[in-house]
Amino acid sequence: MNKVLILILLATVVSSCSSKEAMKATQKNKGDLIVHVADGDASLPLNEASVTIEELSLTLETDKTGTAKFTALDPGIYSVTISHPYLKTIEEKDIKIEAGVIAERAIELISNERLGD
Repeated sequence: MNKVLILILLATVVSSCSSKEAMKATQKNKGDLIVHVADGDASLPLNEASVTIEELSLTLETDKTGTAKFTALDPGIYSVTISHPYLKTIEEKDIKIEAGVIAERAIELISNERLGD
């Protein structure tokens, strides 16, 4: 009985380690994108801005620090749209994602009223 229990535990540990190693290998082939969004009028981090990777139709909202973090992206060139109900929408093009690299962008949105400035 003890031998069977030990074999089951050993098989579980080996399986768990193999899964972790496979995950690390997969992540090495992916890249991340961190977008920092600020209110350009107030120079403060902008909470609840929508950040969309257009090619993937993937949208996240910024947190209270004005940050949206996309992880495990396939390498490639992406366009990102940043919007907020009271501020001008911006599209950032040609963002290069590379395997094993964290790409970062800092974006300031301005109010629609300032468009004529």
